Amino acid sequence: IILVDTDKKPNQNNEGLEIYHQNKLSGLTDEDGSYAIVNAIPYSKEKIELNLKTLPLDKNFEIFKKEIIVPYYGAAKVKFNQILPDAIIKVKNLPLGAIFKIKDYSFIVGKDGETSVNQIGLATFESDGLKCSFNVSENQKEYECK
Repeated sequence: IILVDTDKKPNQNNEGLEIYHQNKLSGLTDEDGSYAIVNAIPYSKEKIELNLKTLPLDKNFEIFKKEIIVPYYGAAKVKFNQILPDAIIKVKNLPLGAIFKIKDYSFIVGKDGETSVNQIGLATFESDGLKCSFNVSENQKEYECK
């Protein structure tokens, strides 16, 4: 048995995070962010991964995949430590995948303009002739790139 701990609750839609075992979807985490893999093979290297494509913006982890060897009698625990963002903001008029900078940090615009930021200050974007800036503050959640 491998006990997987993501240390966090499910995403905004109340769905668990997808856990992959040996490159196959094994299941979803429960309300506590936990999942048990029961078909692990003792003494073999087992690969456990989080599905990056389905992670919500408010979830970011230091490591997305780990390998572990399970003992013959017993269980192993795999813990994915989450890095908590400071805020989720929405930026209008920037395309999916666009990169803007705040100070020396880069942030990627996600679906519907949503992105996770952990900095405040002047944000700048420049690409293909489009250039804009906006000031990211602690309390404001929506911005527009003009």
